[in-house]
Amino acid sequence: MTGEPSDVVMLTSVANEAEAAIILAALEDGGVFATMTGELTSGLRACAPGEVHVLVRRADLSAAEGILDQHETFEAD
Repeated sequence: MTGEPSDVVMLTSVANEAEAAIILAALEDGGVFATMTGELTSGLRACAPGEVHVLVRRADLSAAEGILDQHETFEAD
């Protein structure tokens, strides 16, 4: 089953919300809406599992992966 284009899928997991925010900004600049989960819950820092997940729509996954690859290449330079 491939799912619906509007289904939300995980693009990547990162160690903290600051990293996720940078990725979200890069995705937004590329025209891809994304969100994160696992960063803050009801004003209290979530302690488990310790990762922040960046989520995108299934229809945007390919574009998001390309943007993430460019972002990671830029960070490595």
